[in-house]
Amino acid sequence: MPKPKMSAEVALQKVQYRKEFGERLAAIRTAAGMTQEELAQKMGYKSKTSINKIEMGKQDVSQSKITAFADALSVTVDELMGWQDEPSTVIAVGTYEVDLIKNFRLLSEIGKMKILLTVYQELQAEQAPAEEKDAALLTSKVG
Repeated sequence: MPKPKMSAEVALQKVQYRKEFGERLAAIRTAAGMTQEELAQKMGYKSKTSINKIEMGKQDVSQSKITAFADALSVTVDELMGWQDEPSTVIAVGTYEVDLIKNFRLLSEIGKMKILLTVYQELQAEQAPAEEKDAALLTSKVG
C-alpha cells in the first residue's frame, strides 16, 4: 500500500522546522566556539558535510540525534529545540576568544585554575588604578 502524500502545508512546515533547527544548531555551536568539523567528530559523522546540511535545513535529524547534539553542545534538548520560555543569551566572540576557549579546554583542571587566577589578578590590577584616581579626586574635592 503506498504512503499517503503529504499536504503542501505540512511539507512547508517541515521545511521551516528544519531551517529553524539548523539555525539554532549553528548559533549554539558557534557560541560554544566549535567548528562544524569538531561537532561532526563528536557526533561520529565522517565529515562536516552532514553538519552543514543540517544547519542549512537540508537534512532531517532523528530524535536520538537531537539528544546527542544537545549532549555534544552541553545544552538541554529544550534549548536546542527552542522550547524554553527564555532563550539563553548568545554572546558573540571574536577570533582571539575562540582560540582562548579552545586552548583553555585542552588544559588540565590545575592549568585552568591557574589561568582563571591570572585573569582575576589582571582584572584587579586594571581596576585598582581607576579606583585610586576616584579616591584621589574625592579627597581633593573634600579637602
